[in-house]
Parts: sequence; C-alpha cells; structure tokens
Amino acid sequence: MKHIHLFSLAVAALLSASCSNISYEDRLVEEMTGPIVPTTGESRNVLVEDFTGQNCPNCPTATNFIENMERFYVGRIVVVGIHSGMLGVGTPLFTKEGQEYFLKLGNENLPQPAVRVNRIGEPICGGPEVQNRLPDLVSTYAAQTTPVKISDFVGTASESDANTYDIDFNISSSQALDATVQVWVTESYFVSWQKMPDGSRNREFMHNNVFRTTLTPIDGDAVALAKDTAAACHYSLAVNSAWTPANMSIVVIVSSKDGEMLQVKRFPLVNA
Repeated sequence: MKHIHLFSLAVAALLSASCSNISYEDRLVEEMTGPIVPTTGESRNVLVEDFTGQNCPNCPTATNFIENMERFYVGRIVVVGIHSGMLGVGTPLFTKEGQEYFLKLGNENLPQPAVRVNRIGEPICGGPEVQNRLPDLVSTYAAQTTPVKISDFVGTASESDANTYDIDFNISSSQALDATVQVWVTESYFVSWQKMPDGSRNREFMHNNVFRTTLTPIDGDAVALAKDTAAACHYSLAVNSAWTPANMSIVVIVSSKDGEMLQVKRFPLVNA
C-alpha cells in the first residue's frame, strides 16, 4: 500500500473540514500533531532550497506549500528562497551569488520552481511535483540524526557602525571530521511584485526566506572538527540599506567534504 505522509493527510482533512473563522494557515498549524523526530542523538534539520523567480507564475503555489510545511515542522525545516534562473534574472530579488548556486544544479535551463532537499539527488521541478514528492522526502530526512551541532549564536550590532553586525557561533561534532561551513543571509516580510498563476502581477506579494547574500565563499569555508570540541566561527555582515535587520536571519549550513548536508540552522539576526 502506498505510504501517505502525515502532512498530506492533514492538508486533506483541513480542506474537507467545515467552515471556520480560523484561517487555513492557522488551522494547519493548530490541527497537526507534529512530525516524528529522532528519540536519541542530534536531530538533523532539513534544508529546502527553493530556486524561484519573480517572473515564475507557478512559483507562488510551490512556495506557499513549502511555507506551510515549514510551519508544520517548526524549527526543523530551514527554507531559503533563491531568486535565480531565467525567471529570476533582472528582478529586484535576483543575486549573482544565488545564480551561482542555481548553476551548480547543472542545467541553466532547469524549469522553475526547482526545489532541492538536503542537497541529495536531483531537484524537484514544477509545482505539482513539489507537492507530491516533498512531504515524503522531508519526513525521511527529519527522522535522521547527525554528529554535528550548531550552537551559541550571537549577532551583535557594531558599536562603531550601526549597519554592521558581528556574527559568532560554535560548531561541534561527536566525531572527528573535515567539513565546510556556509553562512547565508536571508530576509522575510519583504513586499515586492510577483507573477501569479493566472498571469497577473501581484505588486503586494510578501516574499519570505529570501536569499540576500553569503558571508562565505560559494563552496564554503573549510573547518576541521575535532571530536567533542567546539570550533568558534566569526563573520561580519554589512547590512544593505534596503534590508530590514529585524526581518533578517543567518542560515548556517555544515556539510561534509563530499557535499552531504550534515546540519543546518536558522538564527534571527536581531535577538528578540
């Protein structure tokens, strides 16, 4: 019998439920019991890279589905919307660094939306495929453990420059390994236009988890992790005048030398 993921069942139940004053998104969070997580060991979070574009009419549907999954797996999914590809070039949210990550997928004409999970296998392309395949992939990876822990994050505004932040965090591992670390900057609640499925242009579309820049080289910085010994990492972020620090996050990605995503975590830039 084909396995049906809990997320899909919950969505189906909500769609068939009676009318309510509670919004669909709130009920989605309220009625789900939550994902299965490992009972022992460090849980490996799930990195969802959403290669999207403001000229992509099918991208909002996929993005909405992904963001609902992010609510379901509270704190376990790290979503990054990377505006890139033919449908992202020339738009306000396009970045050359994001385009470099897109080109690493191996096909500059890859259909969008294109979603990659934990950097394993081929990306999922197209809104229907994202909805069909993403739940099972995420549930599989969310049940895994990892030797890597990312902790002790501190984002501090510079005393000498209000537009600069010092970024500090620790990486540790329960086993010795050579790894790479990538540090990305994202922004949410950014309002800009978006092409919609009906061909119209929504000029008040709210974009979340938008990739803004990387504080590390494209392939990351090498870090040698000794067993059970924290490695201190320090970076500096110069905030663009068009960005809102209160809506920004730092995404830390730790991978093995062969590219396997070992751990990912999102931290708000400005501590609450």
